[in-house]
Amino acid sequence: MSWILFLASVVAAPGNESTAANSTYDVAVCLRVSDSPQFTPLYRENLRQQIEGQLNSFFGAFAQVSVLSSGHPLIDEYRGRPASEPADVDELWDRLPHEKTLIATVDFRQQRYQVELRELDRERRQETPVYHGSTPDRLWLAKSICLAIKDHLALVAEITPGTFTNSVAIQFRGDQHRQPLVNMLGESSVMQPYWVLRRRDGSRVRHPIPNTLLRVHPNQSLNKADVITSRNQPWARTA
Repeated sequence: MSWILFLASVVAAPGNESTAANSTYDVAVCLRVSDSPQFTPLYRENLRQQIEGQLNSFFGAFAQVSVLSSGHPLIDEYRGRPASEPADVDELWDRLPHEKTLIATVDFRQQRYQVELRELDRERRQETPVYHGSTPDRLWLAKSICLAIKDHLALVAEITPGTFTNSVAIQFRGDQHRQPLVNMLGESSVMQPYWVLRRRDGSRVRHPIPNTLLRVHPNQSLNKADVITSRNQPWARTA
């Protein structure tokens, strides 16, 4: 059983925001490779091509993935920096050309290939914590980066509360591409729901619904989620 927290899962209130179920994810991977002599220019390009090929083969029409090694502000302005930088991304959102941007850093330390991964979601103005991983095998590096991206890409869904408090209807973005979605969700996944509200000036704000999580069993249904909550009325807005 796998347990995954999707930081970019959303709840759309009527008239505020809805999930584009029939569109694919637009994803860019900004690959920052250190200046270690382990990484020759030829190896860097081969690594980029391997990651891009493996990810597009896995996702298919579910996501269009571009792996970049230059020509992006999160690469050109932060070469050699960890995935945690920039720490403040408020001024960067409008400069990101892709819906989802993954910062992937690669270094060689302590005889291991070190990988960091962080996601920035432009549309929802959210970012994930930094993932840390490593492998001693140079031949496994591209695969390990791809596995980390598959496991940590934050999915987007819209839920519709009904008359039952213990379950809700849920629609995942891109749910017509069932197999990649089921593979990412695993046997059982846990998500954090958010209220998504639009202000009068047109800006959007998101508030996590307190003490409430959703559990999905993809092999049973992609359109229903169990509600885990300590609140009597989990969908009553508090913000």
